Amino acid sequence: MRYAVSLGNSQLGRCAIDFLTEKGVAASDIVALVRNTSKANDLAGRGVDVRRGEYGDEASVVQALNGVDKAYLISGMAPPDERIRQHRGFIDAASDAELTHVVYSSFIDTAEDSPFFAWGINKDTEEYLKASGLEYTILRNGMYAEADLDYVGEYLKAGKIENNIGDGSISYISRRDLALAAVHCLLDDGHTNKTYTLTGPEAVSQAWLAEWI
Repeated sequence: MRYAVSLGNSQLGRCAIDFLTEKGVAASDIVALVRNTSKANDLAGRGVDVRRGEYGDEASVVQALNGVDKAYLISGMAPPDERIRQHRGFIDAASDAELTHVVYSSFIDTAEDSPFFAWGINKDTEEYLKASGLEYTILRNGMYAEADLDYVGEYLKAGKIENNIGDGSISYISRRDLALAAVHCLLDDGHTNKTYTLTGPEAVSQAWLAEWI
């Protein structure tokens, strides 16, 4: 069995690769799809099969997925319309390459009345994946805990937290936990054609975050 990780050089992708090897998958059976292979030399040095597979270049993704059985599709960072096209292209490539299962990193909020700009991206990708005929698992990820940690310096400099959350609360979860869940869905039985919501144990306010900082 061979497993592909899209955005293999991203933080989430690298966590997934680490967990795949920890769970006993041979490095040579892990395909890391990356935009620039020279930036993943350390992965190649570990024996991971590093291949160029760039969102937006469906031919490169089809070629990169050759011989792969299952894939972890990690959401990209392009603007909404472009990202929708990229995700659809990856799913089409997975179909062309005859993969058996795709695990998709969606987001917790896909409601049409959501103030979150990316709700439409994830809703479209979820629906397109379900209609593709591929076996799937959809993981509606909570907000990365590490994302706000990256901004702590800015918050301290400004003397306040500025974002669009207002009085809302966030159930933060770490990338490692999200990657581990994805790896279980790739390796274990019982997750086919299911949707899971993944969050941390408690929703906290930005006032709590400010106090913690």
